[in-house]
Amino acid sequence: MKVKILLLWVLIIITLIPSYGQGKKIFYSAKIELQNGDIVKGYLIALHDSSIQIQLKVRPPEDTLFTIDRIKIISLRRRNAIDVGLLAGIGTGLVIGIAINAAKPPPPCSDLLCTNVFVDVSTNLFGLEAPLIGMAVGGALGMAIGSAHNDFVIHGDFGLYQNMIDSLPPRHIKKLRMNEGVKLN
Repeated sequence: MKVKILLLWVLIIITLIPSYGQGKKIFYSAKIELQNGDIVKGYLIALHDSSIQIQLKVRPPEDTLFTIDRIKIISLRRRNAIDVGLLAGIGTGLVIGIAINAAKPPPPCSDLLCTNVFVDVSTNLFGLEAPLIGMAVGGALGMAIGSAHNDFVIHGDFGLYQNMIDSLPPRHIKKLRMNEGVKLN
């Protein structure tokens, strides 16, 4: 019981931790490879006509603007994709494990196991082995799928940059798009 309460508190604390966004809606984690070979990691804050604005993963967070001609590759991943993949994998694995347990025939009942269930736990896990294995495998697969990045090769080309923007969901583009001019440092 204490473990369940502890896990509940950990979950509550994790959800209440403030994000790097400081009030800005963050949809994508971004990794940018520049033409000179440098790699910059952060969060996609805004898409401008000829530049992209990234909030670096440092404390305190600072925004940096990169012009399209400096960018070689942009890698984007949904900010919560790993978490969603993990939860979806655990849920799917649990359902499949329960279905496998329901489909297999009950074990033969010896007098020893029927009278005292707790005598040999190694052979009788109370039907939890398939759901537990399903949750572990499903969670690992979900995290692996969720951690994948979408790579967009730009090479300083405005047309390829526009294709990247067109491939993102319109509801996100509407919130990320900034057409006004921005001063470059």
